[in-house]
Amino acid sequence: MTENNLDKGVDRFYSRFNYKEDTFNSHTESSYNLVDEINALDPKLVIDVGCGGNHLKGKIQNLIGVDAAKYEKADIQATHDELPNIFKDNCADVVLALGSINVGDKPRIYRHLEKVINLCKPGGIIVMRNRLAGEEATVFPEGKKNFKHELGIHWYPWTLDEIHQATETFKTRVEYYKEPVYERAMHKVHWSGLKNKRMLLGVYWWKKL
Repeated sequence: MTENNLDKGVDRFYSRFNYKEDTFNSHTESSYNLVDEINALDPKLVIDVGCGGNHLKGKIQNLIGVDAAKYEKADIQATHDELPNIFKDNCADVVLALGSINVGDKPRIYRHLEKVINLCKPGGIIVMRNRLAGEEATVFPEGKKNFKHELGIHWYPWTLDEIHQATETFKTRVEYYKEPVYERAMHKVHWSGLKNKRMLLGVYWWKKL
């Protein structure tokens, strides 16, 4: 699948299965708990890459929400690869990527990691959330995967070791500000017998060097 078609698939998928308020609020390490800590940094610009419903807008100061899917509340619709056309390198004090770097193969994932690193100023903070491997069978059981798979949507098999490897790969550019922690969050699915399943995620903070 070409990158353009994969981006279109992501748009179609998240436009149909969008992140609602109760799902966002169920994140214990990467939702509204971020507000006070990030505002304490007094950021002049925060870019939320993959903002979904832009839940943090108006709560975290000077935040611009960007999403590849057609969320009405996003400030800008753009893919990761389009970010350099919108923002200058080293422009943001804080960059959030809370679940937006989860789809595709390793070259795509690492390219998108580089895009968010580029946005952040030296000394700035990047807050990451990755969906950990092994959860797809729970959220998309046999017989319920067709829509996602026909779009070519495949989760990257993130693990804590993969997160450490990514940090090592970019070690000349970032270091841990907060080590990875596990997080469980509610995923609202509406198929019979599958309501309120929980995802396993890894949340960590990088500091730009």
